[in-house]
Amino acid sequence: MNPNDGKTTQDETDERQKVHDRKQLRLAGAITPQGSGSSGRREIYRAPPHLPLQDCDFQKWTKFESLPIEQACFVLLGYEPPPLHCLRFVPDIDNPSPTLTWSRPPEYYDVLRSLALSIRHEKIYAKEIPEYQYITQHVLWPELIRWARLKKYAIPKELEDIVAKMEAVAGSALETDTNAKAATRTSAKVGTGSELDPPVVKVSRVKVWTLTKPKRFQGYTEPLYLLLEAAHIAGQSKPTARDILQAFATNQPSQIAKVIEGDSLDYYIVKGTTKTANLKAIREAITGMTGKNQN
Repeated sequence: MNPNDGKTTQDETDERQKVHDRKQLRLAGAITPQGSGSSGRREIYRAPPHLPLQDCDFQKWTKFESLPIEQACFVLLGYEPPPLHCLRFVPDIDNPSPTLTWSRPPEYYDVLRSLALSIRHEKIYAKEIPEYQYITQHVLWPELIRWARLKKYAIPKELEDIVAKMEAVAGSALETDTNAKAATRTSAKVGTGSELDPPVVKVSRVKVWTLTKPKRFQGYTEPLYLLLEAAHIAGQSKPTARDILQAFATNQPSQIAKVIEGDSLDYYIVKGTTKTANLKAIREAITGMTGKNQN
């Protein structure tokens, strides 16, 4: 009987496990050749990280309107994120080269996987942006915080406070404009009767309106939706096209190149070129998200 006929079940299991380990360690390992010549063995090992975890500087990272999900998960967990090329590096098992490695929080891969699945199932919106040689999925801070609350993740208080201030600024821009217009309408009505008549101020109730999130955002529709959402959550009247232009003029989003208040805006499209949207186009975009028969 030939002793080399076939392998035992244990040998096959061991071989499959080795193949599995080699694939897994591509994401977080390194390879060092051991021995010499063509018969030399390559020992695979999990390389110790060169760069340890550090507490996150939330003020620095929240100055960006959005972050790639790989870095955003670090910030959400309270740690300083590494450069994107460190997170995306995959060592070549057959042609190893030295590279910096970065510690990951214990929960990092679980949170990242959950976030990626939520994006795939359209539970949270992510914008695809070319970055370096990668296509990255960027998430906005308010969206990320709402998602983390829904998933019951522990959110660093400093990060939550900063994002709350962002949302307050966006909401206050709309509220200030709405109050100014209401005061103008009231003052115009005072004195329309005789001098003996007391001024009559008509108080109108805010009509109920609904908001529907588009399946895809294009051009300026993402910051438009966020402004509408802030007004809707605050129980305010539905913003008009002029309200939106004024809010964009006060706090101009990155998707917008120029705002002519009360007239139009220029927004970025493919390859950095711009396109103009006038009041009518903005009004139609608002109607598309809120419906026709509403305030």
